Amino acid sequence: MRLNLIILSISASTLLCQIITNGNITMDPKNKTDKEWKESLSSESYNVLRKKGTEPPGTGKYYHHDDDGIYYCMGCGNPLFDSNTKYDSGSGWPSFWKPVDTSS
Repeated sequence: MRLNLIILSISASTLLCQIITNGNITMDPKNKTDKEWKESLSSESYNVLRKKGTEPPGTGKYYHHDDDGIYYCMGCGNPLFDSNTKYDSGSGWPSFWKPVDTSS
């Protein structure tokens, strides 16, 4: 059961992330208004990040993404997952077996 919860949390957060191979994202989500969120995110990302939405299984742009790098949160810029820990859980969403940092 715990693994299922982890996979669900990871799959929901993956859409909110983008992979960066060089550099960092710097955003402070606590200081953004709803209008600023709408302007800075795609409508799909806004729905997931701010409205608790999700994408249909197997449709996300990072589901079949195999490049090396770190996945970062689009909301706060924190590193979430290293591509070396990505695996196919059969859930239809990217899954990772270890966060970059346990506080991520």
